[in-house]
Amino acid sequence: MAHLRERFVQNPLLKSLAWSPVVGIYGLRQVGKSTLVETVVKKKNGLYESFDRSATLTSSENLPYQFCERDRLLCIDECQKGPWVFPVIKDLIGTRRRPGRFLLTGSIRFTLKKEIQEALTGRIILYELLPFTLAEAMHRTPSLFLETCFEKIFKGGPVRQKDCEDLLDSVGKMSASRKTGLQQILRHLSVGGMPIPCFSRDEERRKQWTEGFFETMITRDLPLADPGLSGILPAQGLSFLKRLALMQGEELNYSELAGSAALGLDKAKRMLKALVALCLIDLIVPEGHARKSQRKMRVEWKDSGLWNYFSQTPFHMLADNQAAMSLFLSQELRFQQSMTKRMTQWTYYKSHNGANIPWIVRQGRNMLALVYLPTESPTPYHYRALKQLLAREPQGCGIILGAEKAPCRALDHRILLMPYTTVL
Repeated sequence: MAHLRERFVQNPLLKSLAWSPVVGIYGLRQVGKSTLVETVVKKKNGLYESFDRSATLTSSENLPYQFCERDRLLCIDECQKGPWVFPVIKDLIGTRRRPGRFLLTGSIRFTLKKEIQEALTGRIILYELLPFTLAEAMHRTPSLFLETCFEKIFKGGPVRQKDCEDLLDSVGKMSASRKTGLQQILRHLSVGGMPIPCFSRDEERRKQWTEGFFETMITRDLPLADPGLSGILPAQGLSFLKRLALMQGEELNYSELAGSAALGLDKAKRMLKALVALCLIDLIVPEGHARKSQRKMRVEWKDSGLWNYFSQTPFHMLADNQAAMSLFLSQELRFQQSMTKRMTQWTYYKSHNGANIPWIVRQGRNMLALVYLPTESPTPYHYRALKQLLAREPQGCGIILGAEKAPCRALDHRILLMPYTTVL
């Protein structure tokens, strides 16, 4: 059952509560935030309040100081619905700063709201609760692939061949100990990581839940994120989302999105901004310094099951659908990026002549560039874009995630081949 599975973000969240006065967690609606924070509150012997309850919301507005002033951890679920508490929280931690005073959750990136941002900037540690990863759903330990890459390869200077060999040895051992079957991968890709569809065996129930999820997002959540979107009709919203699903992994095209839903360009841009705030999608920034490269942001859905509701890719075709498999890997890499010890940045590179590097992950000057190629023996033509990128990145390494049976080996001085399953 979903509620018996421990979320990997729980331990970092508890550690942050041990020293920070305010910790926040946001994510998609129904991704499991309430279940997670109720577990944390129980461990910390704290208090749980939800602004989904009208009586609680009214009480906090009438007596905000009395509501927020508690002698132990106070968790406020769906906190963005009561913006009047944030100046109070700011004042309370300013006059009496102690660790673990507030745990805040929201189905919207609540720090994007101006009044909340002004109150909490520099005072809050934020986490995003992503949909269940395959490892979480299977009760396995989290993959350390990305962290291992940065630890093994980068030693403070140009990448050395020996460091790449050490990484190949490490990931080879990791891969051998973490066997993941193709059917498990394809099922998770098909249903996604949202708790109800992920753990339900009833296909009709999954379909009904997803239909309700998007109807609520269009009619209720979008106007909450941007009141100017209250006039969007359900049919317009669904048409917009279907076109957005077709752009998965591709460059953003506002004109196509606006035309698909009979919306003006300004309304389409506002809808996209709201969907980012609601954590449905990410917009990945392109590499700015690369010559002859695209300059548009790239669309990445957060959950493959929600994406697949619109793409309607049949289960038996998922394994051969490169866009679907790339989305699955994006979800895993996004999660691992969020759990690395040092802050990382995700960008992409795509040239006008078709060269494409979807994952460029940076930690300071260190750069890891990854591509997915479902083959066991890529040719130099396949990785020409990686070579060009690495030519100007002395502290960079390229990794080709190949077919399931691809060997772990070096293709070039700083370009490595590994099976895509080593990421999981």
